[in-house]
Amino acid sequence: MTRQEANEIFEKIRNKNNFSQEEIDACLDTQAEKVAQMEKVFDLKEESDYTCLFAVAELMASEGDIQKVKNNLLEENPFEKGNEHIEPRQPDRNDKLLILTAIENNPLFFSMAWNWIQICKVRIPKTDIQF
Repeated sequence: MTRQEANEIFEKIRNKNNFSQEEIDACLDTQAEKVAQMEKVFDLKEESDYTCLFAVAELMASEGDIQKVKNNLLEENPFEKGNEHIEPRQPDRNDKLLILTAIENNPLFFSMAWNWIQICKVRIPKTDIQF
């Protein structure tokens, strides 16, 4: 993927979700350390990691696949504290802003997020196909 193609993806996500460049810049100013280490969410150690990956799904997956990607994540990696199964929190606008900021400013995270969504597309059963 070229830098221009990546920039087109960023712009599409930004416009679809009504985020301004000023919001992204402000988020980067206040959350720079978190943005720089965002790829750690793929370790799925904290509930917030699931929330971040839910935000990745909402920002990067096609509309019809968002819930399927989230369900697939939880099926493969259920979140539990002790013996208790916990449903992770759904992302809010601030979570999505943080993820979009990381997508635009952390190339490793963008690559991991992009690849995760592509892998999920392959794994998700295509039950919606009609003949």
